[in-house]
Amino acid sequence: MPAEAAQRILDLLDHALPAPRRGTRVLDRALQRAGLKEIPLTTEELKAFVRTAVRETLEDELGPRLALEVARDLDEALSPALRRCETLASSPSSRRMRRIGSTLKSTVLVVGGDRLRNATVARVLLRHGFVVTTAQDLAELAIAVSGPQPDAVVLDERCALDPPDALVALLEERLAVVHNCSNPALAETIAKSHGASRVVAVGEGAPSNELVYALSVLFAV
Repeated sequence: MPAEAAQRILDLLDHALPAPRRGTRVLDRALQRAGLKEIPLTTEELKAFVRTAVRETLEDELGPRLALEVARDLDEALSPALRRCETLASSPSSRRMRRIGSTLKSTVLVVGGDRLRNATVARVLLRHGFVVTTAQDLAELAIAVSGPQPDAVVLDERCALDPPDALVALLEERLAVVHNCSNPALAETIAKSHGASRVVAVGEGAPSNELVYALSVLFAV
């Protein structure tokens, strides 16, 4: 199995599971469940492993509904690139989504007080090739900003309207997407007032692809 695919699986699991239930722990338990000593080497065997042992282990950790969502994301991450392209091409927003290719490997920090929502946003961005870090509270934000700085910040409306000092410093001259906004215009104005160079706000209930498209627009300018 290519190392990139293995890393994608760990990234998706890490962002779906709160500490200490991280990806390596889930994989270890799934391997034990499947009676394996190492992750399968072929794509088809790996898909079968994800759809059975990994999904069953996720159900123990997260419950059946969320486990199904995470397992679906993992399955998509292991699918051939052609299948992913066909899926995008058949969607109503396919013409806009074609711009996403130029943003691959850009780094994004997802900030918000809702860990489950952060994980959902992170999984969407990971599926489209972004390198993602998440932060739910001040301690996690401090760890995130102590390392290499992200190319962009994705934050929820609450964080945009009343950001902690560490987040204000991070927003300075940086790209930002504010999501789940009840008032997108206000969120954009306030995020810009905190120093963000360019901001796109996404309204409440918007499809997840809107976040990806918003980032692609910011990186393309």
